[in-house]
Amino acid sequence: MMPGKLSNSFLSELLSGLTNSDSRVILGPSVGEDSAVIDFHDRALVVSSDPVTFATEFLGWYLVQINANDVAVSGAVPKWFLATLLFPKTYSENEIRLVFEQVISACDKLNIALVGGHTEIVSGIQKPIGCGTMIGEAFGSDIIKTKDAQIGDRIVMTNGIAIEGTAILAREASSELLNEGINSETIERAASYLWNPGISVLNQSSIVAKNPFVTSMHDITEGGLSTALSELSIASNVGVLVNLSEINILPETRTVCDALGLNPLGLISSGALIATVKNKGLDELIQSLESQGFPAFEIGEIVSADCGLKLSKGNEEIISLPLFERDELARFYS
Repeated sequence: MMPGKLSNSFLSELLSGLTNSDSRVILGPSVGEDSAVIDFHDRALVVSSDPVTFATEFLGWYLVQINANDVAVSGAVPKWFLATLLFPKTYSENEIRLVFEQVISACDKLNIALVGGHTEIVSGIQKPIGCGTMIGEAFGSDIIKTKDAQIGDRIVMTNGIAIEGTAILAREASSELLNEGINSETIERAASYLWNPGISVLNQSSIVAKNPFVTSMHDITEGGLSTALSELSIASNVGVLVNLSEINILPETRTVCDALGLNPLGLISSGALIATVKNKGLDELIQSLESQGFPAFEIGEIVSADCGLKLSKGNEEIISLPLFERDELARFYS
């Protein structure tokens, strides 16, 4: 099989045989949902797990950010973190120490407690792998599910697509970019996307969650915007119609993707999220995000499932939204 996330169809098949008799599980595993939700007396525990397999330079920092994102877009506050860190035999104590320090520093900055995990030297891997589990808490009424998008909702996207992928490629494929004629200044700006706009969506999701007309929220990660929209459509049993001209692609992202022959719609995009919102809450949502420094764009609408996943290219040309069997970053590295 090819590297990357399992296809949505295969994952659905694997989950179809799952039975859950625990009445305290409010939201269990399903395609498109970012977290599980468990009833815990007067509040809900929101739990998510995610690995870091692409980036290596700031692995520990990445690991905390992406797991915090999953909990935050579910309407919860990330509180407790567990990290499993697997290192190749070639790693030194200092290299391991650096990753551990990154995890601790990222947790401290987000007011998250590191409460457990596992570290190990593993034969048969060439680069470190991090797996995290984040636990957050929320009151039941605050939970936002991917599966609650409804026909007629507008789709809002924050920041721009492929922020994370742009930063990773600029940092780890700089020689290829130079060979394609991209100057070092552009590569440096692309690499800085890791910090600005950044890959955290905690503040963005907090703003979105306060809008009473928001029906669903989902962060855009592996597989890019196209995969996120596909996951939303499967979870909510709806279709989407997206306007290509409204999808924000930052200049360095376009340059990096063009140089390497990658489609930004399928490139890992932590740092951006999509939300669905009723028409009467649309303007308020965009204004509240932009007033706090987060660019926000109405990129499309939720339509009937019979319509499928569609992309409007202007001049009334509507095509199927391109889907990706694996993230464009995985395709590049293969």
